[in-house]
Amino acid sequence: MQRDHVPVNPVIMRSVPSRSGQRVLVPAARARNARTSEIRWLTPRAFRRWVECGLRGHGADGVPSAGWAGRLADRNGTFADLLFSSGVRLTEGASLLTLEVPRLRLEGGRYYVGRLARVVTKSKRARTFYASSVVVGEIEGYVESSRARVVRRAQALGRYDDLPMRLVTRETGRHRRVLHWCDRDGEIGQTPLAEATVEERMGFFIEGPAGPEPLWLWLNEAGLPFKPASWEGVFRAANERCEAVLAPVMSEPPFCTPHMCRHIVSA
Repeated sequence: MQRDHVPVNPVIMRSVPSRSGQRVLVPAARARNARTSEIRWLTPRAFRRWVECGLRGHGADGVPSAGWAGRLADRNGTFADLLFSSGVRLTEGASLLTLEVPRLRLEGGRYYVGRLARVVTKSKRARTFYASSVVVGEIEGYVESSRARVVRRAQALGRYDDLPMRLVTRETGRHRRVLHWCDRDGEIGQTPLAEATVEERMGFFIEGPAGPEPLWLWLNEAGLPFKPASWEGVFRAANERCEAVLAPVMSEPPFCTPHMCRHIVSA
């Protein structure tokens, strides 16, 4: 039995502007509000070069530059390594509290499990993340060194004295963690950790050996919470440094954004 021949209609294309301003061809039937995929990929080797040069101040020879005055380089490098290791988004990683970071265990392990609160995730659902033991160790090193230093300086200068804060007095619950707090007016309350917003998180403190300390993990030089949006400037400055330092020896110096940390390819 002979089958009827069904002609295949050629795909009709049309030219549209991409987000970069260039013209690209797309099927004419494609939805007008659909976006072309412009994901930029980074190899682990290029990412490491970008971190060492852009965030940690290494020169084109891979050696730390003399006179490098990068502020909080350990904080910046550790944050980028966290995004790269765990695949968390910028706001998710930037909004972590110290008590949400996995702790290194004596028995070791290559990866450690953490939990993201639903209100800080893009999907608005709590989810698990995995960070390498190396990155967890880097975070602990940051907390015990440069972070502790800016906290002590802020306490000595009285920067926390007049801040509105909720001093966390205890934590209850295992699967549903709840922070119990007291504010400056003596009001007592409690907030489920999974429901604490970014703004609320920046106002949580805990009583330390020398006075109140922020629970917010990433701090600026004044010892205050480093806002998630500020990380864009850190990455931009690192890209500019890589361009200035590596352009003479590389045709394409490494370039990275927080989103690109989630799209690393093996090489």
